[in-house]
Amino acid sequence: MIVKNAHVFYDGEFHDVDVRYDNSTILEIGENMQDHEVIDAGGNYLFAGFVETHQHGGFRKTFYRNNYSENGENFNGVSDVNYILERLPKYGVTSVMPTLDVQPIADSVEALRAIREARKEAVGADPVPDTLRRTISESWKKCLS
Repeated sequence: MIVKNAHVFYDGEFHDVDVRYDNSTILEIGENMQDHEVIDAGGNYLFAGFVETHQHGGFRKTFYRNNYSENGENFNGVSDVNYILERLPKYGVTSVMPTLDVQPIADSVEALRAIREARKEAVGADPVPDTLRRTISESWKKCLS
C-alpha cells in the first residue's frame, strides 16, 4: 500500500514524498512509487506512529487495578487493556508503555498478565513494543552490572 500526496515528516522536516507500508511497518519512502493500492492523503501531514512511553490508562480505564481512580477498582483485565489499546491509534499512538502504579504484588501480576495477553491479541496500539522492551532490558543490565 502507498500513501501519496502527503507532507511526510522525517529527519526533522516535511518532505513531499510517497510512503509504502504494510500493516505495521514503513517499508520505503520515495518519489513516484506505484502500487495497486494507493491512498491519496489530499495534501495532509503524515507522521510515523507516536510512542507513548508512560501511560497509566485512558478513556476512563487503567492498565491495572487501583483505588485512586473512579473506575480503577473495577479493573476488567484484558478487556480494559484492549479497550485502551484499540483507541490509541485514533490519536496517533501506535506503541505504548503501560505504566503501573504502586500496588499490591497480586494486582501487579494481574495487570502484567492482562497486558501480555492483550499483546498476543494485537488490537490497536502495541503495548511494550520490542524495541522499547530491548532498550529497557539493556538499561537494567547496565544498572545491575
